[in-house]
Amino acid sequence: MRNFFLALMILLSITGKSQKKAKPTTIHNFATFLTKASMVSGKEILFNHVHIQDTIDFGNASSVTQMLKIKSSRFDQSASLKGVTYGDSVIISNMTFSTDLFFLKSNFGPSLSITDVVFERQFAIRHSVLPQIIKMNRVSFPTNMTLDFSTNEVEGDKCLAQFQETDISQIVLPYELFRFDFDEKNLEGNSYTHAQKARIYELLIRNSKEAGFVTSAEKWDIDYKKYMNEKEYGGVGNVFNFISENYWNFGYSKSTIFWVWTPVFFLLFFIINYFSIFWAIDLYHIKEIGEDINDTDETNLEDIIKQNRVRYALIYTGIIYFGLKIDPKGIDISKGWGIVYPIIVYLIGTINILGCAGYLFK
Repeated sequence: MRNFFLALMILLSITGKSQKKAKPTTIHNFATFLTKASMVSGKEILFNHVHIQDTIDFGNASSVTQMLKIKSSRFDQSASLKGVTYGDSVIISNMTFSTDLFFLKSNFGPSLSITDVVFERQFAIRHSVLPQIIKMNRVSFPTNMTLDFSTNEVEGDKCLAQFQETDISQIVLPYELFRFDFDEKNLEGNSYTHAQKARIYELLIRNSKEAGFVTSAEKWDIDYKKYMNEKEYGGVGNVFNFISENYWNFGYSKSTIFWVWTPVFFLLFFIINYFSIFWAIDLYHIKEIGEDINDTDETNLEDIIKQNRVRYALIYTGIIYFGLKIDPKGIDISKGWGIVYPIIVYLIGTINILGCAGYLFK
C-alpha cells in the first residue's frame, strides 16, 4: 500500500528535467484516477504533463479539498467539471485546449487562476459560485466565443477581476458580480495607463450593452464617468461626482429631476422668499407684484406686503424659477452682492426645466 501511494504522488508531481523529455503520463479512466488522487494527503492535486484520454468527469465527488492544478497537459475529450466544491484555489497554466472546458454548478474557493492558456474551443463557467478572485493572464479565446459570467453568483463581496494581456472584448462581466482591479500592476510591474483604463471601461460597457445587460452597462458607465472626472479635475472631480450622482445619477435617473429636485428647489426658494419677502422684492422688481400693490387701496406698503406674503412669495418664486429669461431692468444693482440671489434662483430653475424637458420628451 505504501508503494502505491508513493507511485501516485510521483504521478501527480512530475518535476525536474526528466519532465521535458518523458512522454506524458496517460490516464485512461479519469474517475478512477481522481478517486485515488483524492485519497492522497497533501496540499494539491497536480495534473502536470498528463495526457487524459477519458472524458473528465468528477463523478460522484462533491468536493475537492486540495488545490487543483492543471499544467502542461492534454485532454482528448471535453472536460465538464460539474457540481464540485473546491476547498482551495484552481490553477490552470501552460495549456492549449483543443476541446471544450466547462465549470458547471461549481463552488469555487479563494481564486481561479488561468495563465498562458489558449482556448481553441469553448470555455465557460456557468451556474456557479464565483471565487473571490479570477486571474486571467495571457489567455486567448476563439474569435466566435463570448465568455459570459451572467449566470453565476457571488457570496459576499464581488469577485475581483485581474486580467493581464487578455482581450476582454470577448468577456461579459456583470457589474453586480465583478469589480475590476485597476490597482494591480501589470506583468511588467507597471501601473495601468490612463488609455488602458479608458479602453477597459469602454469594453466593459460595450460588452454589457451587446449582451443585453442594460443596468450593468449603465453602472460600468457611471464608474467610468467618475474616473474621468477625478482624472481631469482632481479633488474637484469628487464634488462633481457627488452632485451628478445625487442629482440625476449621471443622466440615468432623469425622472429624479422632475419628481424630486424641481419641486424641492421651488419649495426651498419659496420658503426663503416668504420669510424674506421685503428683501427679495427690493433685489428684483416683479412687474406683477408692483401692479398689484398699486391697485390696492391700502396706503401702507409694509401692510400690503404682509397681507399678501404667501401670494407674493409664490409669484416672485414662480416667475423667476420657471421663467425662461430674467429682466436685467428689474435687478436693483445698488443692492451689491445681493443681486446674485435672483440670478441663482433663475439658473437653478432653468437647469431643472431643461432636465424635466429631457425626461418628458426623451
